[in-house]
Amino acid sequence: MAVEIRVDGADEWAAAADALLERVRSATDRAVDDGLALIQKAAQTNLTHFTHPPGTPTPSAPGDPPALISGALRRSIKVRRTKHGPGVYEGRVGPSIVYGRIQELGGRLGQNPRRGMWRSPGFLPPRPYLRPAAFNAAPKVRKLLADAWARAMRG
Repeated sequence: MAVEIRVDGADEWAAAADALLERVRSATDRAVDDGLALIQKAAQTNLTHFTHPPGTPTPSAPGDPPALISGALRRSIKVRRTKHGPGVYEGRVGPSIVYGRIQELGGRLGQNPRRGMWRSPGFLPPRPYLRPAAFNAAPKVRKLLADAWARAMRG
């Protein structure tokens, strides 16, 4: 007695599964780019709430984003993507300017002869602009990803 099993369409099913995987990967990559850009724009917007001329006291209270003077901090906020391979999506949003971190986190001020800035030591309170941007954008980023995956699934 012989038993025979025949499966028709397995090659087509495997090809369709591979195509779906590629659509999901591509959609995820684009959604991550869009989400990072959303956070970047929100952080840059946070840096426009207050403004003041150079050499005058800042009108932003501790805990509020720093006030805009020249726009250099806002312009320095960049998106950086790192590719690690299939299924890994990573990116960062942050400032490239030297004082971006201390504005966000606060900290001790000191002398910086390299930049020609001689300040009396003191403490700069945190004036977060990036963390609030990421926190407030998180629901939109999740929706970007969910919508991208739904479109990828539909083909």
